[in-house]
Amino acid sequence: MILPQLAGADPGGIGEIVIRFRRNDPPAEWPQQAIHTPVRWLHEIFPIDEVFARELGVELERIRFEQTTEGPTYEVTVTDAGGAELLSDEFEPHRVLRPYFDRFRDYEHVRVTTGWIHAAAGDRTLVDERIVTDPEAFWDHYQGVVLPAVYDYVMDRHDGIPEGGNADAPYFGELTVELEMSEPNYRLEIDNEIHAPMDALHEEIYFGTIEFFDLIGRNSRGQGLTFPGRILPVMRPRADGRAAELRVSFTGFATSRPAVVVAFEDAAGAADTMRLDIPKTGLERPSARLAIVRAGEPEIAHLGLRVRVDTDADMRDSLLNYASPRQVDRSMVSAEQVEATVREIEALRAGGLYRSSLAWAGLGSLEVWAEWTHEQDPESRRAARLAANGTPPALPDWRHLLPDGWSYGGERLVQWETPMPPPEGHGILAMMAEAFEEVTMYKAGESYLGRDIWAADLMPPIAASHWSRIKATTFKPTVIYSARQHANEVSSTSHVLRHAELLLTDPAQRGKLSDVNVIIHPFTNPDGAQLAYDLYRITPDFILHAGYLASLGIDVMTGSRDDHPIYPEAPVRNRLWGRWLPDIFLNPHGYPSHQVVQLFSEYSGLVRRGRVTERNWGFNKGWFMPGFGYVDSPEYPRHRDAAFEIRDYITRGINSNPDVFEMNQRNYARYRRYGADYDPDVFRLPMTDSVLIEMPLRGSSGESRFGFDSRITIWSGTTEAPDETAYGPWMELVAKAGLSWNQALLDYLYEGEHEVKRSGSFFFGGVSLRMNRPRPPEDDEE
Repeated sequence: MILPQLAGADPGGIGEIVIRFRRNDPPAEWPQQAIHTPVRWLHEIFPIDEVFARELGVELERIRFEQTTEGPTYEVTVTDAGGAELLSDEFEPHRVLRPYFDRFRDYEHVRVTTGWIHAAAGDRTLVDERIVTDPEAFWDHYQGVVLPAVYDYVMDRHDGIPEGGNADAPYFGELTVELEMSEPNYRLEIDNEIHAPMDALHEEIYFGTIEFFDLIGRNSRGQGLTFPGRILPVMRPRADGRAAELRVSFTGFATSRPAVVVAFEDAAGAADTMRLDIPKTGLERPSARLAIVRAGEPEIAHLGLRVRVDTDADMRDSLLNYASPRQVDRSMVSAEQVEATVREIEALRAGGLYRSSLAWAGLGSLEVWAEWTHEQDPESRRAARLAANGTPPALPDWRHLLPDGWSYGGERLVQWETPMPPPEGHGILAMMAEAFEEVTMYKAGESYLGRDIWAADLMPPIAASHWSRIKATTFKPTVIYSARQHANEVSSTSHVLRHAELLLTDPAQRGKLSDVNVIIHPFTNPDGAQLAYDLYRITPDFILHAGYLASLGIDVMTGSRDDHPIYPEAPVRNRLWGRWLPDIFLNPHGYPSHQVVQLFSEYSGLVRRGRVTERNWGFNKGWFMPGFGYVDSPEYPRHRDAAFEIRDYITRGINSNPDVFEMNQRNYARYRRYGADYDPDVFRLPMTDSVLIEMPLRGSSGESRFGFDSRITIWSGTTEAPDETAYGPWMELVAKAGLSWNQALLDYLYEGEHEVKRSGSFFFGGVSLRMNRPRPPEDDEE
């Protein structure tokens, strides 16, 4: 309405453009609304000031916003250089109020901007009515048909009372929503901003379905359902004007949880079934207590494992007098059960089944000690021996990741043109291991969907057949780079691998490996990374949050300290930390590179489980650190100063890159205009040396939020780069920022004055030698 009226105007004749927007308060029909944002109407026209400036040829400073509390939703006034009014107009978008979830109508209500047609002839109104948009029609169907069907499935499988949490997770296999719709889908040519309603639908389907399962649990048992299942929104925007096409597929399970179900007929011909559930048990992880080796043989001839059980004999039948079968089976394990299980595994392997179960290369026989005492006690033990009749799987070999016939010719290995899926990233790591003797590559774990997870140590080559990582990290500092926890945050793999490549190929950096151990872990969440890449090939400009979490709709690190996590990849980071005991652990992240829109969640993203403050992630605010934790405790007197020195290294590194610096300042300013100026409680910009770093009000006592021991790891950090989804020049830009961060932290360790202190003592018949490297380094006067 405004721009066409100003088309062709002399830019010099425009003095000022004032855009007034009304503050957004909860609707009168639903005053208890929790997820509204006061600046919604400003966000709905984001980034209009820069569009006006570009199209009209006026300076951005001549366009400003004003917030009002009454009157029209939008009002625009244009004046000339002398202040005389050139143009004034207003606009009122139409909106409707609908339940956030049709199935849970009292949970929340939201306003949705809708289509409308108004036509008049003179004073006579010809038509004035709503036109339901295609996204609204889809959402009505999803809310009114798809989610109720999912709800009915869950209730049917769980007899109307699904147990909360993850006790019976996952609750379904896959929910695939493939939608083709003729909707706008184009770049605004303002940084990485786009206009794409189907990007918003992807967000709604993914996060909305996860929240729907949370509400199913809360409304039945009081605890949300976690690890719901695999949610796959596949958006296919088009521009042909044809009607939308929707394909929904849903896979589930025959039972609510693993179970043995036997269907039979009795002698009289009557049909019946018997069922025995197999719930998850509370059995602790076994611990190794005995290893037998023989001279001249490299393998372990026999391994003894201890597992703590509750009773000697199987008391299930008597325990059913005190609790339900499920409670008994989940809570109580007997030595008799363990003994019988080992016998059955041996018999199955002898019969050609489960040949690789409990079989490892280099291991002979295995013995399990099932003990019902807290302390090890041979008198309170049943020992079950498993013969070496299995077939161990082949040891993982990274060489199969190399392209056929590949050899290194000095070319650049790491590209910054597209996001990297796991096969490409792990393949690059394998190329480094093949080409450079400083690289030791190994399998670190595997994912829920069975993908291998690889890591690599970068350090000068070691000739010995056996060496100790603990000894290596005692003699010189260690840093771990662990990327892609949230796997649609694509730049971290790219800049971490490029950092590794430069450490191996740049003479100015290669020498640093003599003084710092570097560990590279390019994919924490390979399942999400592959999904994000597959979707990127369809809609490269979308945020693609379906790849953000791991396979079952909850963070990949959930259960990382459990003995038996649902995600097998969850403990990988902790294992890397335990192997290396690093000085610094780095966890680079990302966030949307353009505005997050959720059409049916009060428009402004990011809404997850009603958390309104997450709207501060709703549009680009440059490269930043979302939390700079540090230790401030007399128990660790040097940690605070070390953290602030690290911060100085970081800000110098980020600001040393001119294009990164300019991108930051540009987006910080935009974030201020569209957020901090009007809603400072949610949209904050705490700056340190021109870099957005969100500092805590005070330091911690020494317990890291990642669970790392502060005596060992002096600092762990997370970054946020606007990289959902980055490719081409934008990937180059945000990856530069990440690389600067990587190098800054390495330089901090490399330039430190690290000293290994040695002490010894005599005792009867021998001596002891102690080696210790203070972390952080001590001052000279200490």
